[in-house]
Amino acid sequence: MRNMRCVSMLLGLSNVGLVLIGGFLMLSASPSCPAGDNYSFGLVSVIACIRIGCMAAAAKAQHSTAITIAGHSMEGGTAAITSDSRLERQRRYRRWLWWTRSGMIVNVMQFLMAIYVMLIIVKGFYRQEADSMVCFLGHDMEDIEWKKFVLLSFLVLMWLVAITQCFTGTDVLRWRSFYETHDTAWRAHYREVFDHGIREALCCLGRVKYLSVLEEDEVYSVARLLGDLVAYRATGTGHLELLAGRIPPPSISPELSLPQSMSLCRA
Repeated sequence: MRNMRCVSMLLGLSNVGLVLIGGFLMLSASPSCPAGDNYSFGLVSVIACIRIGCMAAAAKAQHSTAITIAGHSMEGGTAAITSDSRLERQRRYRRWLWWTRSGMIVNVMQFLMAIYVMLIIVKGFYRQEADSMVCFLGHDMEDIEWKKFVLLSFLVLMWLVAITQCFTGTDVLRWRSFYETHDTAWRAHYREVFDHGIREALCCLGRVKYLSVLEEDEVYSVARLLGDLVAYRATGTGHLELLAGRIPPPSISPELSLPQSMSLCRA
């Protein structure tokens, strides 16, 4: 829990609120409501439950990835990286990436459901039939006011969750809580990021064979260089601060010189 991002805690609690309020609205809706309109609240709750599960699984995978990378990097530095340790890092990184992308799919589903529920409610409140108000708020006039408040809270929370998740990224935990200021861990982390990203880009360009390569090839060499260039993250400096020139450029690891890496890029 100490490693969680504050926005992750907020989103987790918000999704729990969607589960509770959505279930209440589905159970308290009038039987005269159309089945699709009534079950839409329950569907929002189900998707919120799936989102909570994806966040928990992504946090577990991210924790395992960070512990593996930090452990291998701090035990003996970059020189101690073996083929087995690289394979384990890649496997854990891909598992974490799979869960984060599953969470992105759930985010899209929540956004589409928010639009659908909004259309249902707007259509119900702006129709001329009197049953449209009874469908969501009931017959008892004493309960209408607080049900209006519950329904409004549900709509605000649903849109807040859908929009916030689009801008906060997929990380549930804070990488810095594991790596701190150890530049070897940051180098290893970004090497995996660039290695997998370059291989996926090459796969989209028709070079599918690069996805199954496990030994050190030219892609890994370029990723190693790029990981060294992003080692300034160990000091807590952001990418924009580097572009603004607030810190000196990072040093390159002695394992790979710049001319060697550029020749590999040309190859």
